Amino acid sequence: MLDEPATALRTRRVPPTIGLFISAFQIVGVLSVANLSWPPEAQRALNAFNFFALDVNLFSSECSLATFEAKFCVALLVPICFAALVVVQLVVLRLAKGAVAMLADLVDVPLSQQLATVLFFVGPLAYLPLARSALGFFDCTRLESGRYYLDADMSIECYTKRWLSLLPLGLFGLCAYVVAIPCLIARSLHAQHALLFTDRDTVRVYGALYRLYRRPWMAMPLVLLGKKLAIVLCSLFLSRLQGLQLVGFLAVIVGGGFVQAMAKPYYFPLYERVELIITLLLSLLLGAGLMSLSSTASSGDVRASNARVLIIVLVVLGIVALAAAALALIAADVREIATTTRAVDRGAMPLDAAHTQRLLRLTQSHLRDVENPRAFLAQVLKDGGVEMGAL
Repeated sequence: MLDEPATALRTRRVPPTIGLFISAFQIVGVLSVANLSWPPEAQRALNAFNFFALDVNLFSSECSLATFEAKFCVALLVPICFAALVVVQLVVLRLAKGAVAMLADLVDVPLSQQLATVLFFVGPLAYLPLARSALGFFDCTRLESGRYYLDADMSIECYTKRWLSLLPLGLFGLCAYVVAIPCLIARSLHAQHALLFTDRDTVRVYGALYRLYRRPWMAMPLVLLGKKLAIVLCSLFLSRLQGLQLVGFLAVIVGGGFVQAMAKPYYFPLYERVELIITLLLSLLLGAGLMSLSSTASSGDVRASNARVLIIVLVVLGIVALAAAALALIAADVREIATTTRAVDRGAMPLDAAHTQRLLRLTQSHLRDVENPRAFLAQVLKDGGVEMGAL
């Protein structure tokens, strides 16, 4: 029998592909500022994706945020202001409970659970830019003079009075964002492990973390946060070692994508295709980055000019393909969610239909070589500790 409560609790309302592509765009933003010797035209095209990485430089003018200190404070304190705004809004809604009857169901949920729901939805999406801002403060480079200067602003000498004045804020960002977000997610998943698919309140609060993944991969959000952190570390602390930085990007993005494709952690097959497409397109941009490094090291004006044109073409193709894939796959996700929701409401199709199709595709090719498919399946299930009569 199908586990009806568990399958029903996997219902999607907002297309998860939006979050997957926002994360991909953030990675492109990181690649844009990586030390890969991009041609100026390619650099400008890639820089547009820093909007998704919440780069303060894109939202500030020289007059409003002229110093590194101001930009650093804004980057780390804006999330706190956002959290405070959410708290105020929730408190106001609670006070308006008596005047607006439709708010009754919302405010009956404890305030702590409402805040946790917002955190577990926004936290994984904002993790890369927050980690990038917090760790960037500790990215110091030793110059020939023997002194260390901040990579983000070479006018600031590290370990001096000016740098130390910002150290408490840097440590706050390191603890509150880089460390606390993964630890809080890990603790929550571990503490609620027994209720993840049996209690609707648990799914409402924590479901954004694990709803998309198969049961053996409930910790996948932590793996993805680790992937984002590794990308940030490569971009910051390997910036002076171009070859090693590129190898790090390839290992995390391409290697991680390959492992993810083999593991198939998603409950809905659509998101595995989305991740595969994202990995391939990011690999295309990394290939362009490799060519950029190679052309910089090579000699010959004609050869370098031809390589420069090819790099720009590859970057533009990668960006256009990524944008087109985002639009097409988000639309496909919306259609799938709408179709599945209508079918489930009619009782015509269980949410496990995608799982069933995957199992059929996996077994059909093998069953052609078996004389008695039913006996074969019964033996396979028995070896796995499942009796046919229990299905």
